[in-house]
Amino acid sequence: LLYLGLFVMPLSGWLMSSAAGRPVSFYGWFDLPALDAPNPELAGLFRDVHGMAATLLLIVIGVHAGAALLHHCYFKDGVLQRM
Repeated sequence: LLYLGLFVMPLSGWLMSSAAGRPVSFYGWFDLPALDAPNPELAGLFRDVHGMAATLLLIVIGVHAGAALLHHCYFKDGVLQRM
């Protein structure tokens, strides 16, 4: 789920900006090509997907960190030291 979120977040942001008619700059080095013609309805859809993916990614990161602490503090099985 972490890898899926790391793929969906930038892709949905790129699609959202493209559908809104805004250029996407890659750290000021160059502009990414638009993936779609400007379309306000699609921009709203991708904005919603981007927001939901951000929320889910934060939850998954929190659960992942919590599981690492659970293994370290409760199970004491050395998982955190191996990471």
